[in-house]
Amino acid sequence: EEAEQVRDIFRRYVELGSGIALRRELRRDGIVSKRCPSRSGKERGGGEFSCGALYYLLQNRLYLGEIVHNGVCYAGDHEAIVSTELYDAVSDLLAARRRKRREQPTRAATCHLAGLVYDALGEPMGTSFSYGRGGRLYRYYVSGSLDPNRDSQGRRPIRVSAGAVE
Repeated sequence: EEAEQVRDIFRRYVELGSGIALRRELRRDGIVSKRCPSRSGKERGGGEFSCGALYYLLQNRLYLGEIVHNGVCYAGDHEAIVSTELYDAVSDLLAARRRKRREQPTRAATCHLAGLVYDALGEPMGTSFSYGRGGRLYRYYVSGSLDPNRDSQGRRPIRVSAGAVE
């Protein structure tokens, strides 16, 4: 039953092409993680899959019938749960999405003076972002004194529009 659930998750990911969509569909269908009793008798697992858990599952070579030790794959003594074709299709999709995400510019990349701007007291100014109505992105340079873990010594923080600085 568990092996069929794993195969189903792999097939659904190939159909949907998105971990978030897969997670939503699994939640809708009531599919949860495996339940395991601990030594003390408490039961662990049985909760909804997180995206991280799904991506870990989809990259786990154990389902391919292999064992990984210190980055080296060895043939396992156990039978493969997922076919090589299905595993390769999932791996190709994951790699393509990874490349796509890497190529997308980050919000911080739009702040060209990050790390170069200082306030009047010599404090470095970092970047900050917020979204307005309609999803419009607003960029700011902010003095380090906004950091709650830092001692601001009673000074008021400085926030300046990135457009004005640039």
